[in-house]
Amino acid sequence: MKDKKQAQITPVPQIQAIDLFCGAGGLTHGLSKSGVNVRLGVDFDPACEYPYAANNKTTFLLRSVEEMQPRKIEPFLGDTPDPMNRVGF
Repeated sequence: MKDKKQAQITPVPQIQAIDLFCGAGGLTHGLSKSGVNVRLGVDFDPACEYPYAANNKTTFLLRSVEEMQPRKIEPFLGDTPDPMNRVGF
């Protein structure tokens, strides 16, 4: 019998995302159910904070996207193996 080579499956890194203009978190919820790791939801409307937090297991940041800077977002991303996936590139 010939040796059969087993196909090697290369693991795909989990996609990480930030939901800008997140509102009550519908997009975050859908992305999370699809396997995307949404690390942060950002909205400037304080009325969005409670429903976002109630519907998702993700941090909510009450801030205008106009005030966002890469150094404020990066702590929420964790370790990203590909430096081109970092904020600001």
